[in-house]
Amino acid sequence: MLLAPTAFSAAHHAQQSLISLVQVFYPPNDVPMGGGEANNVKFAAGEKTEFTFPFALRYRSSDDPGNAVFVDLGQKCGIDGRPKSDIKVDYKLTVRNLSVLVKRLDPDLQWK
Repeated sequence: MLLAPTAFSAAHHAQQSLISLVQVFYPPNDVPMGGGEANNVKFAAGEKTEFTFPFALRYRSSDDPGNAVFVDLGQKCGIDGRPKSDIKVDYKLTVRNLSVLVKRLDPDLQWK
């Protein structure tokens, strides 16, 4: 994952933050599909920050009453004879304990 320098105009020194991937969603119906977290990521002022963000996908039939996600995942895995294809998800990333100047922020970032 890469956060551009304009995403966080960080403090005068490197700041450690807890990064929490609150939730992963499966489009187009935004079905919850898992999450994860990364700890002690340092954001330095005016620099790009790259880090590996581990997360797990989890399917629950209770979140997919019409089984649309289950069927779509099966198709993308090639179970029905179609070619395998990428599984794409949307996610919401929450940064905890990020200090910008003297104020502490907990911003939410979303990608679709």
